[in-house]
Amino acid sequence: MYNDIGPDIPLTVHCKSKNDDLGTHVVPFKGSYDFSFGLHLLGRTQFWCRFEWLAVFRYFDIYVQDRDEGGCDECTWRIAPTGPCRLNPEYNSYNICYYWNKDVPTAFAP
Repeated sequence: MYNDIGPDIPLTVHCKSKNDDLGTHVVPFKGSYDFSFGLHLLGRTQFWCRFEWLAVFRYFDIYVQDRDEGGCDECTWRIAPTGPCRLNPEYNSYNICYYWNKDVPTAFAP
């Protein structure tokens, strides 16, 4: 995932699944953060991420097996203030865009 929040604005990323906590990472503007994982045989793989910049907190399900499997072997995301957009390899464009999650995932709930 690439930080496209804005010039000189670092993006703090914390991703986790039901079984794995990938920790917190600070990504500089235009920098990237990558991770990999294996898929669940029953189609239940899911990773959530918390994104923070300038005291703004947003959440997004960065990988949902039912949604993303087959759509990308290596999912590449552009993270912008308006929401995350996934690279569409067919057009080499970040034109698969989503809204931020409305609710805080239970994985991040206090």
